[in-house]
Amino acid sequence: MNTKQINQYDMYLRVQKALDTNKGVWTGNSRFTANYEAFVRNLQAIETLIARAEADSTSISRQKNAWREQLIDGTTRLVKKVLSFAADTQNKALAAQIDHSRSELRNLRESLLPGICYAVCEKAAGHLPQLAEYGVTEAEIAGLRGLADQFKAIIPEPKLAISTGKQVTGALADAFRQNNDLLREQLDGKLEQFKEGQPAFYAAYFDARNVIDRGGKKGEGDTEA
Repeated sequence: MNTKQINQYDMYLRVQKALDTNKGVWTGNSRFTANYEAFVRNLQAIETLIARAEADSTSISRQKNAWREQLIDGTTRLVKKVLSFAADTQNKALAAQIDHSRSELRNLRESLLPGICYAVCEKAAGHLPQLAEYGVTEAEIAGLRGLADQFKAIIPEPKLAISTGKQVTGALADAFRQNNDLLREQLDGKLEQFKEGQPAFYAAYFDARNVIDRGGKKGEGDTEA
């Protein structure tokens, strides 16, 4: 949600509380009840969409972090094996090319980590026959490359949430528009019948209808729609 929607959502919750607190006043008015029920349905739809968006984002973030840790661990293990081989064979050039510590890998920008992994895998593959006695296998290298591919793909957007994110954004905008129209065009007018006989309910409703922004300012709910 954007800031405007957050402010409107807070207003919806206050309006619902004012309506629920004074339910005895309007119960029995079928048109008022129908508007109330539509308002609550839209509010529940908004809450469902918010939860869905948060779940999608959390799921992708969790997956990305898991793959990052696995990539760092796998690359670190492979580096240690190749460094041991380089020391035994006095291959200082090879050691210099693949000498990346765990802390260095952890501090890298995410976009750079797959490239380092690919480079280490390439150097290891070039010495694969000799590295067998150090526990390096073709399957290990292939698996690490595959993990780097997965991690690289999930970094940018995250890509897996783009389609869902656009759908949620559009659905949220529709739900907010419907609730704003319902309040402005229907419930606001129906409250006028209670102005004289139920002034406390009338005042509570329209006080709740004020949209309060994060800076603490107030404005009429209608102007926020």
